[in-house]
Amino acid sequence: MADALQYFYSLIDPFFNLTPWEQLNKILGVLIFALLFSLMSKYLSRFKPEEELENTIKEIKRISELSRDALDVENYKMYAILQKQGNELIYHYYLLLTRGAMLEISPHLLGICISEIGLRRGAVFILPFTLPLVGNTIGGTIWYIVCAIIIHKFVFKSIKKLKTLHKGKAKI
Repeated sequence: MADALQYFYSLIDPFFNLTPWEQLNKILGVLIFALLFSLMSKYLSRFKPEEELENTIKEIKRISELSRDALDVENYKMYAILQKQGNELIYHYYLLLTRGAMLEISPHLLGICISEIGLRRGAVFILPFTLPLVGNTIGGTIWYIVCAIIIHKFVFKSIKKLKTLHKGKAKI
C-alpha cells in the first residue's frame, strides 16, 4: 500500500514543483488540475442524453394536454391514468438530468481530491486579513472551484464565441 501511495505521489508531484517558489507551485498545480478536469468534464458533457431529454419533455407536454382534455370532458378515471403517466415521465426526466449532472461533476470531484493530495492539506493562499468562517487561509478546494468556474464561464465560452465568429455565424 505504501508503495502504491508513493507511486501516486510521484505522478502528482511534478505538477506542484514547476517553479522555485512554493506558493506559486500550489497555485499553478491546482490550476493545472482544474484545467485538466474541466476539459474532461467538457468532453463527458457530450454524452448527456439531450435527444432523450427533448423527447421526454415533448411527451410530458402531450400527456399534460391529454390530461387537461380528460378533465374538460370530466373523465376522471382517464385523468388519473394520464396524471400517473405524466408523473412517471417527470421522474424519468429528472433521472436523466441527474445522470447528466453526475457525468459532468464527477471529474471535478476527482480533481479536487487529487489537488488536495498534491497540496498535502496545505493552504494555497495565506491572506493578510481574516475572513469570517474561513480564517486567513484559502485551501485547495476553494481555489480549485474558483479556477474551474473561471475556466467554464470565461475560457470555454470565449472559445465557443471565437468558433462561431470564425464560422461567420456571429457579428462582431
